[in-house]
Amino acid sequence: MRKMNSKIRLISLLALSAVAIGAVAAGLSHCYGSSDGGKNTSVAADTVEVAAVEDVVAGETVMTAEKWADSIMLTLSPRQRVAQLIIPRWDIGVTSREEMRRQVVTEGIGGFLLGKGSIDAYADIINREQAEAKVPLLITLDGEWGLSMRITGTPRFPYNIALGAIQDPKLLEEYGKEVARECRLAGIHVDFAPVLDVNSNPSNPVIGYRSFGEDPGHVAKLGAAYCRGMESGGVMSVGKHFPGHGDTSVDSHKALPTVDHSRSELEKVDFLPFVEAKNAGMSGIMVGHLRVPALDKSGLPASMSKVITTDVLQKELGFKGLIFTDALGMKGASVAGENSAVGAFRAGADVLLGSHQPVKDLQAMMDAIKNGRISQDEVDRRCRKLLTYKFKLGLVTPQVIKKEGLAAKINSPEAKALLDRLSKASITVVRDNNSQLPVDMSHQKDVTLISLGASSREPFAEVCGKYSEVQNIRVTTAAEEAKAVSAARKAGVVIVAVFKNDAVTRNAFARLRSACPEMIPVFFINPFKMSGFGDLSSLPVFVTANDNTPELQAAAAGAIFGAFDVTGRFPVNIKGVASLGEGVDLKKKD
Repeated sequence: MRKMNSKIRLISLLALSAVAIGAVAAGLSHCYGSSDGGKNTSVAADTVEVAAVEDVVAGETVMTAEKWADSIMLTLSPRQRVAQLIIPRWDIGVTSREEMRRQVVTEGIGGFLLGKGSIDAYADIINREQAEAKVPLLITLDGEWGLSMRITGTPRFPYNIALGAIQDPKLLEEYGKEVARECRLAGIHVDFAPVLDVNSNPSNPVIGYRSFGEDPGHVAKLGAAYCRGMESGGVMSVGKHFPGHGDTSVDSHKALPTVDHSRSELEKVDFLPFVEAKNAGMSGIMVGHLRVPALDKSGLPASMSKVITTDVLQKELGFKGLIFTDALGMKGASVAGENSAVGAFRAGADVLLGSHQPVKDLQAMMDAIKNGRISQDEVDRRCRKLLTYKFKLGLVTPQVIKKEGLAAKINSPEAKALLDRLSKASITVVRDNNSQLPVDMSHQKDVTLISLGASSREPFAEVCGKYSEVQNIRVTTAAEEAKAVSAARKAGVVIVAVFKNDAVTRNAFARLRSACPEMIPVFFINPFKMSGFGDLSSLPVFVTANDNTPELQAAAAGAIFGAFDVTGRFPVNIKGVASLGEGVDLKKKD
């Protein structure tokens, strides 16, 4: 074992030397052809970015991804080659230290997906296990709205449904670059994002706010831009959930959903974002646990279907990157009489993700090789493929997270500035029929802000107070409703901010609307929950943020008082609420 480790470290040092003298191009995306014609060859200060190109320096051949992978393959037993393809989820406080060591040191798994935890806990586990691993570990994150989806104390970006209102894809590319920067600081190489599902079903219980919206073309533009940014930052983007989880009414964590789209619909709607993201350099795709009869009449989940994973995704659509399963511990991955890891591998998956019993699944794979259901040659091919991506992602260099000042580096002023820009671009004035916006304070009208379901201290109220003297009334109980209605009847301008979707909030909203028809409603909730507030399509003025973050609250306040140009558009169709693409531009007040 020690000899093998020494050999791998020597190879890593050779590759690192090549990077140090500038022998290889920077940027994971450059492995597939760069958008700048290959001119950008710098290595970022906080990341190590390498490419799968061969060069000659001072008469010596520089290590390539393929050669590095081949050299590592020579050190791995058949069982260890299988283990490289397994990436289990570890939950801090649940997965024991002994179990982690067993999987990394004894079995040789290829990497892991960490559950929720603090940045320090993440760093300690990653540093410890990278030091113990024979082959550098691929660290993966399920970070659909940035690191904060799993890691506390990190920037919380808006949900995709809010970002779906943005009309400028360049902002999404900046977002991808920023998430990549944060991932690299935290020792993460792969982010299972973006969600590329086109959410066309308001009753979808599992995608909903995780999708950019209902317009396939717009979802494709935003998703592709995000992938471009992330890949240029040296992190693998993984679009999900192929062939498309947007039109389902069942949660695949709990059961197997069915997508009833025709082949034509799948091509025009569901496939489009994946194809565009692939063309933009996305190097990973996650296959969902979805029954899709138009593609495979057998009833197998897409993740277990060779027709879908191999024939459609790889052969027809030409995807050459890494193929990940959705979490194998989900109910939707269950097939009677079949081990889910074996079934997914036979279907065409490269990486077996999120197993609840990784060692058991490893043994099932070995048994399948022994009985001829899986070939060792195919295991070797996919193991070599994974190793080339480890090289491309910089894993040939020492993988150590520098903990000192880590939180401050991640929560940088630049990250905050991007959050502000994304939030401003997300705000949507769905309607302004009577030109009530921006609020004109030149006549010193009384402004009453009624916050429904708000916490004790909301940024929205604070920022509104910077533009005008505001009477703020919070309604969290039925008893406070009457005071709010009385104040609304006397005020010159009434702004009603909705922070919750509960009975108290819905009832108070209905009474306020009746008492004050010219009120200005602002919604900070999931748009799919807005239908519970009655027919909103007849509101003369209507503002949405589609999510509730401090930055979105501040941006909504600025929009109402004319602090910046508003350009957002409603990202979905919701009967009785708003139509897809509805919205008006609002010019900044001079």
